[in-house]
Amino acid sequence: MSSDDAEAQADEVTALASIYVRGEDICRRKRQQGGEFSAHLELPEEYFIKLDGPLIQQAKKHGLKLQEGSNGSSLLRINHLPPIVLNFQYPEDYPSKSAPSFTLSCKWLSVDKLSKLCSHLDRIWDENRGEVVIFQWTQFLIDESLQILGIQSPLLLDIRKMLRSNSVEARGACPPDRTDEQASRPSSEDQDKGTLLCDHESDPDHAPLDPRAVQDIGSPSVLLLTLIEHNRAERQRVFDASLYSCLVCFSEKLGSQCINFQGCNHVYCKDCVKGYFEVQIEEGNVKGLNCPDTDCDSPALPSQVRELVSKELFATYDRLLLQRTLEGMDDIVYCPRLSCQCPVMRDKETTIAVCSACAYPFCVKCRMAYHGVSPCRLRKEEILKLRKEYEEGSVELRAKLEQQFGRRVFREVLEEFESQRWKDENSKECPKCHTNIEKIDGCNKMSCSQCRTFFCWVCLKILSHSVPYQHYNDPKSRCFNQLFHFEGPVARVVRDDEWMFV
Repeated sequence: MSSDDAEAQADEVTALASIYVRGEDICRRKRQQGGEFSAHLELPEEYFIKLDGPLIQQAKKHGLKLQEGSNGSSLLRINHLPPIVLNFQYPEDYPSKSAPSFTLSCKWLSVDKLSKLCSHLDRIWDENRGEVVIFQWTQFLIDESLQILGIQSPLLLDIRKMLRSNSVEARGACPPDRTDEQASRPSSEDQDKGTLLCDHESDPDHAPLDPRAVQDIGSPSVLLLTLIEHNRAERQRVFDASLYSCLVCFSEKLGSQCINFQGCNHVYCKDCVKGYFEVQIEEGNVKGLNCPDTDCDSPALPSQVRELVSKELFATYDRLLLQRTLEGMDDIVYCPRLSCQCPVMRDKETTIAVCSACAYPFCVKCRMAYHGVSPCRLRKEEILKLRKEYEEGSVELRAKLEQQFGRRVFREVLEEFESQRWKDENSKECPKCHTNIEKIDGCNKMSCSQCRTFFCWVCLKILSHSVPYQHYNDPKSRCFNQLFHFEGPVARVVRDDEWMFV
């Protein structure tokens, strides 16, 4: 190796490292003369991937938001695609005589398209023979790859085409006696044999595949998940490195110190959201961990809650969230044993439920031991009669009643009866989740703390989140001009929309 070539190679890698500031873009090999470059393509703001067949089901399975495409296809918006990776190695006489040996790999480009890029890299060397070309190669891959390949939005992911393009029979084998220089380019013999598969649909010239082109994906079936994960990681990297103004405290902070609500993309600093989450969890409002914006109800992800609050508080959040979810299910009851209290799934066609934890069979109506076809021991009329006897009776009569029915059970039944009567007289059920709500004062537009549903207190109609007051402005509505209509005396003056969870 001449001193001029060695110096040119060292200077080129050093220059590349200083130009591409991202550490993962350029990687220099320590033991070999060469390196690796990752070309991250800049996509337009509105860029989509076109999905067909099983890929649509795969995307829906992972909860991705799809847009309707043509001919039964679906479109997935994406901001970042995995890079095109250039691995290059310097021969001893580069750049004076020989071109660098290289391979091009990519997870989402088919081999025929990578082969086309390889041909363009060869052409750049032929036009600049005797000069360093790696920088020109990298700029070409970044700026012109999509244009050269004719790739526009939407990008079609055709798994069947990739399987054909990557088949072992189609790729052929490189003879072992060929030199590195010969192996770096497809030979005329390979082209004449036609052993390299062409994608006739995407390449009308039927160009042979280049052995330097590698689709770096284990299986095309995982390609969509690979693209989704890369897009998520890149978006997070860009978010962490950008400055944002918190919508609560209005201070500017890096994205790494902020949290982004996925549904609405509102950004707040972690300190503000942390305090907000802690207050909501401590008050038991675990379904209220939404975007702090008053006009937005985008929920926080459990992973975001775990990141911001302590382990103990997250355990409380997790437990209460499960409890609230079970309470909203009408086929779930709780074991009446105080030592158990486990949730039990009931059959709506029968009155028996059996606790899977303690094997206790009980009646879902009276919560006592299952009594078959026999009626529940305490009916409403009986409770009213016993309540009157208990309140007006002597100490001896009270003791007798407590002994007959059991002191604890008797008192619990009376308390439950009083509680239910109070609910019937002073509260109404949310029309969506059936949680009991008490209205103390304010207008008739109510908000349920359990499911965050807006509803009308007068007619119990579910209201739109965007225009809830339209219900009271519609002349055809039975509640027209009844936003502040009161059905009875108010207890006290409090702030608007105050309600109580019972």
